[in-house]
This record gives sequence, C-alpha cells and structure tokens, in this order.
Amino acid sequence: MKSENTGSQEAAMPRPRIHLSAAERTAAWRERTKHKRPPRKRDVAALAAVLCSEIRLAAMQGSAEALKVNHENDLEILRRLISHYSATPKPDNSST
Repeated sequence: MKSENTGSQEAAMPRPRIHLSAAERTAAWRERTKHKRPPRKRDVAALAAVLCSEIRLAAMQGSAEALKVNHENDLEILRRLISHYSATPKPDNSST
C-alpha cells in the first residue's frame, strides 16, 4: 500500500518556459513596455525633418496654413508651429 502525500512534501512542477533564452525574454519585455518609454531623440529628429519638408512642399503648393509657419530653418518652423498651435493665449500688444 502506497502512502499519499498531502502536497506539502511534494516538489512542485516548474511552470513551462515561455521564452527559451534570456534574449527572447528581454525582447518580449521591450515589446510589452515600449509604449512606456520616451521616444528616441533620433526618431524625433527624423520626424521633425520630415515634417519640415512636408511644410515646405505644402507652402510651395500654396497652402495658407503652411505659408504661416514656413521658414528656411527647421528649428524656426518648429517654433512657429508651437506658437501657431499653442493653447496658451498670446499677449495682445496692440493696446500699448
């Protein structure tokens, strides 16, 4: 007759591995948490360059909105975009 264990003495079966290697586990973690990390500076710079190119192209085609913010310097375009779309009211200097 075999004696039954109550479970407290038994070795628990390890849970099956989801990832075969540490590299796979790290890659999965990066994929799951990528929305929490700030964007890379090089990605932001690349998007800013594309945005400035698109604004220049739209300005050459006559877009009124693009003409308001267009400039030959990318930083100035970005500054003008921020100013143009700012939610903070601009001070009115006409009363002085």
